[in-house]
Amino acid sequence: MAGRDGRARRGASQPLRARERGRHTGRIAVALCPVLVIVACSGAAPPPPRATVPTLLVVTATPGPPPVPTPGVQQHYVVQEGDTISGIAARFGVSEDAIMKANGITEPDRIFVGQQLIVPPSQP
Repeated sequence: MAGRDGRARRGASQPLRARERGRHTGRIAVALCPVLVIVACSGAAPPPPRATVPTLLVVTATPGPPPVPTPGVQQHYVVQEGDTISGIAARFGVSEDAIMKANGITEPDRIFVGQQLIVPPSQP
């Protein structure tokens, strides 16, 4: 409140002038700076979270030894990766044509992994 002469009375609250506000803001900043530095350097921050990576077990099928041909007996053979009709025929001692005819195959390049083939008995 103002007195009779227009001046502010002592102890009366009035808005701070811009210059006085700047001084107070600077004092507060100077007082808080060391606190902020101490908090930042204290190492109280928690460690960053660890990323969990799922582990995946990879199982690879290993083909076993090829079946031993039994002369004079019809056999079944499951095609493995890399097999060809000519290779299977040589392994069992029969002709490619005999394997193709027994399985109804018209093109020798049209066999696939996991396919079950009938292997006719070998001819002496």
